[in-house]
Amino acid sequence: MADFVERFSVLRRKALNVYEAEVGKYRGRCNAFDIKRNELDAALLERAKSDRVLLFNTAADKSLRALETQMSGIGRGSSDFDRRVKRLRDQQLSEFHITVTMCALEGDVEEMAARMSDALSARMDDLVRERKQVDEIVLGPDAVMRVPWYRNRNFWKDILIRAAILGFNYWQATRQLNALRAGNLRRDRQQPTGPSF
Repeated sequence: MADFVERFSVLRRKALNVYEAEVGKYRGRCNAFDIKRNELDAALLERAKSDRVLLFNTAADKSLRALETQMSGIGRGSSDFDRRVKRLRDQQLSEFHITVTMCALEGDVEEMAARMSDALSARMDDLVRERKQVDEIVLGPDAVMRVPWYRNRNFWKDILIRAAILGFNYWQATRQLNALRAGNLRRDRQQPTGPSF
């Protein structure tokens, strides 16, 4: 795709050189030859434009497939799904825009790039919307995937708080148990237990 314009220019120049060589054999060149040369040039340019549209459609399909492939690695329920999909979408659109601008034949590149990018953007939006609908059916409307414990930033904070609570409860329980044991020991000294016969 990168050398489309260069290859077209070479082919155009060769075709016009062949035409000039064949027409040059005739001694009396007239206006009709120049008109035919311009018609040939216009036909070549029109053919290149139709081939370029095919090239753009192929590039758009490639961008859509790449977005779909990259989206398959992102779970719909993940908290950053929308942000990651937007970043991938913008990346594919910028690559497509570069492809369109590299294939500029005449001064029509800005208008064509905007039109093709808008069409691709709409198709990408449809793809993302479809993916969200499928995931909503499969996962449910309120599905949010939990971040694994080792990725959770508050994991160690939660562990520390739970350990502090557990330690405090243990301290309270041992303190109360020691108080009960001391009370029992004092009562046993004052009045020992007798035989129970």
